[in-house]
Amino acid sequence: MIFTIPGSQIENVMTGLVETHKKGVRYPIPAMLNYEVTYPPKYMELKKFWCTED
Repeated sequence: MIFTIPGSQIENVMTGLVETHKKGVRYPIPAMLNYEVTYPPKYMELKKFWCTED
């Protein structure tokens, strides 16, 4: 992810990050670090088709 912050707001953003960290919110959110992608059943059917040898 890329985003911009106006230079005049950097101090406010940093203060907010420090305060949320003190209260237990961490960035990146740890739960997302363990995320396992799941695909719709149709995608899994296509994968079988694409992965077969001729």
